[in-house]
Amino acid sequence: MKNKLNLSLFVKYITVGLFAAIVIYLLILSGFSTTGIDEMERSYLIEDSFWINVLVNTLFVLALWGGYRLLGRLNIRERFPKLPTGKKLVKILLLVAFFADLLFVLCISKSPRADQFDVCKVAFDMSNGDFSALDVGGYLSVNTNQAGIVLLLYALGKIFGHYNYTVFQIINIFAVLMLTKCFISWADDKEKTDGRALGIAALRVAFLPIVFYTTFVYGTIIGLALGVWAFNLAQMFKKERKPKHAILSFVCMFLAIAVKQNYAIFGIALALYIIFLLIKSFRRNMFMAALLVAVVVSVVFNGVALDHTIKLISGRSLGEGMSPFSWVNMGLKEGSPLFDGWYDNSNSTFKAYYESGYNKDLHEERSIDGIEQSVNRFKNDPHYALDFFSGKNASQWNNPGFQGWWINYAMPEDGVIQMPTWLDNLLSIENYNDYIFPYLDRLQFIILFGVVLFIFFCKEKNEAAMFFMLTFIGGFVFHTVWEAKAQYTFVYFVLLLPMAVDGYIKTVKNLDALLVEDKKKLAWGLGGYLLTALAVFMAVRTIPFCKDIFMRDEDTELYSDYVAFHTYVEMPRGEYVVSPLSDAEVALAAGDEADEEDKTPLLYTDADDDDVKVEIQSNEEYSTVRFMETNLCLDVPEGIGKQDGEVFAYMPDGSDAQKWNIAYNDETGAYYIIYNKVFALSYDVGKNRVYLSYFDGSEAQKWNINECA
Repeated sequence: MKNKLNLSLFVKYITVGLFAAIVIYLLILSGFSTTGIDEMERSYLIEDSFWINVLVNTLFVLALWGGYRLLGRLNIRERFPKLPTGKKLVKILLLVAFFADLLFVLCISKSPRADQFDVCKVAFDMSNGDFSALDVGGYLSVNTNQAGIVLLLYALGKIFGHYNYTVFQIINIFAVLMLTKCFISWADDKEKTDGRALGIAALRVAFLPIVFYTTFVYGTIIGLALGVWAFNLAQMFKKERKPKHAILSFVCMFLAIAVKQNYAIFGIALALYIIFLLIKSFRRNMFMAALLVAVVVSVVFNGVALDHTIKLISGRSLGEGMSPFSWVNMGLKEGSPLFDGWYDNSNSTFKAYYESGYNKDLHEERSIDGIEQSVNRFKNDPHYALDFFSGKNASQWNNPGFQGWWINYAMPEDGVIQMPTWLDNLLSIENYNDYIFPYLDRLQFIILFGVVLFIFFCKEKNEAAMFFMLTFIGGFVFHTVWEAKAQYTFVYFVLLLPMAVDGYIKTVKNLDALLVEDKKKLAWGLGGYLLTALAVFMAVRTIPFCKDIFMRDEDTELYSDYVAFHTYVEMPRGEYVVSPLSDAEVALAAGDEADEEDKTPLLYTDADDDDVKVEIQSNEEYSTVRFMETNLCLDVPEGIGKQDGEVFAYMPDGSDAQKWNIAYNDETGAYYIIYNKVFALSYDVGKNRVYLSYFDGSEAQKWNINECA
């Protein structure tokens, strides 16, 4: 018995220790840097203010403490007995959140694209007897991991009709409600409090990425809710020993993994948690062994069940699909235009699978060779390995929006429904970066700090939280080597919310007790907090190793340019001279002769010449640039912007091809002349050439626009 107890304590301490190390790493990283994302899904590692994060977090704790003391002194419940109770307030808050989510889904009218659209199309085709997705090279033949979400959409399509995205999004909203209720009922009955439930409900509302993901037709929210519900049912089975709870837990975990195979990490974590309970006391928890077997079955045989279901519908096997090692190979490679370890279209798993002749064994062999090359490079150059993994993890774990804004606003789509103006303005790049992004950045630090408080001050709950801890550890390790994406890490971060709430509740109660019982100890505690913050600051600022890990801010200037690029200005109507920022001696002008299509090439000439003057007219939506000497307007051929695309001067016609936006970066003094949101007017003075290119913040895209006297 003693050996079992020692082993269970060892397992517990190892789990809590690993979890604490990861969370503290993310907390310090969040303090010194943050991660932004642009419309092209490229991640930027940006400088953040450590002391502003510490100050905001301190004020947050003091506000909670002050509110707690004020409510205690006022005796509001006795003075106003008709006020809603804590449970009623929770229900009201959840109801408001539900309808707010519903309003967001209905107003944004987001249509799926990319993989979201592909799985919807495959489900529609299968419903109509078209099983070409199972052909060699077909979508399901390649992406066998998508079988579960396709079957879910297939079933929903039979009931509600195919391409009915709103139904799926409303199911997401119900899944969020279920997830929140699972978090509220997570602890033992004796530990439930109205304040805790209210805190979880409030934090769920405050954490906007959850709202953003309700539009995602990809199973992310549904799988998350099912995975957490499976754990809650396992806890109920442990307490009440009712078989129905074990059966439902198995069903929920099976469905979670079927919808998104990454949720196998949740299944493995639940299995490990049950093993921990058996080690701790086999006699008391021996009935949990049956659930352990069921959970293992849900993980191991999930693919077999999906293949059998596909075969029943189509009469054809699902096939082997791509090797999962290919995603690890991609996750260990640098050079992606999005960020190191992210998806790289030029060197993708799909391209490698195609080049392997859709032969999984050959594909796997080549992927393993690529992994070995990366591992050897990491072994031979530890500094490179540190830089690679710290940057990769910062890009996917330190994005406070977890790509939620990108999915809803920046991610291109094929839909024709336009979101209302108020929502479009609210989610605009300018407003997101001025208000929403800083808010989420501070909130991320607050949540992580709350989890650290939970680890140290709620030790009696660490065992109950082991499922969340094991899942988080598994997700962190897995996505360190797998293809990177903040979409993937989002689900693990959500698991931190109830722990953060418990951490702050316990801290506030401790502070209140110390104020009454031991003010000296309270002063020492607050002083220790500030000294710890100072020590962390000095270590990160002065120790190269720490600086390389936590101060990942190399893209700060580039991101500033990106934000400026999308912060449009209205130029006063007048005459201007447009010159490259790097060479004010020359200016943009239209040529003298047009081609056979009446398009006049652009060129550079002396900035002092009279024929370089342009007239700029701006309104709230766009600007036009007219060359005064020729009365021609800056124009894009056929209105189609493209990389290295041509730009001409053409007769005024009011078309979209002549509608530009002008942005200004007050930090660098650079103007950007933008077409169709993503292209920038660029120059090559040496070759006397003007052209379009994707925004990258380069010097070739920076202009001076000087008003003529």
